[in-house]
Amino acid sequence: GTASGGSTRWPGVGVSGTMAPRRQSLLVWIGLGVGLVVIGIMAFLLWGRREPTLPATARTQPLQMTKLTETGSAGSPVFAPNGQFVAYTNTDLDKDLISIRLRQMASASDVEVVPAQPDVGVGNMAFTPDGNWLLYTRRLRNDPNRTLWQVSPLGGAPREVMRNIDGPPSFAPDGKRFIYQRVLGPQNIHFFVATFGAPDEPKEVHATPEGAIVVASPR
Repeated sequence: GTASGGSTRWPGVGVSGTMAPRRQSLLVWIGLGVGLVVIGIMAFLLWGRREPTLPATARTQPLQMTKLTETGSAGSPVFAPNGQFVAYTNTDLDKDLISIRLRQMASASDVEVVPAQPDVGVGNMAFTPDGNWLLYTRRLRNDPNRTLWQVSPLGGAPREVMRNIDGPPSFAPDGKRFIYQRVLGPQNIHFFVATFGAPDEPKEVHATPEGAIVVASPR
């Protein structure tokens, strides 16, 4: 026990009941550190997650839409890589005819590049990466097989590229090779690689379970 009127000493506590200077200083620094951490977290939540501020012109410019055709029979538009042309199909429902037209964006001129023919369907259009050719598929009404054709946006007669293709070609970055699909039956779709403008036979493409791409021999 202690004598009457004496004081009790605790570790780190002075005679008067206050903390020793060293312990008090340590707690002050800890408190300051915790406060800085809290302030940093709040600043990140308030400022770090904000969307970047757009220039005033970007915020105020309204979205403008321009009608490109007036016929009501246009479909399947595709743009040239440089945005100079847009190709689309034009369907005459009364005569059951479909053609391909090309519109030049700068001059708004609109011309027919693939005339409609009875019992002939066209579609699956794609421009070559350099924009020099428009590719499309052509199929006779009673023939299940499609053929790939090309036509210049500047005019000229279309010419056949290859047979047995069932979708638009998708070009590689080199602008020469392209991949396409061939449908051999229900849920039986095969993919092939060909070289545009070359006489090489298309090669079938397979994917391994590991995700690798294997190019088989020509078929």
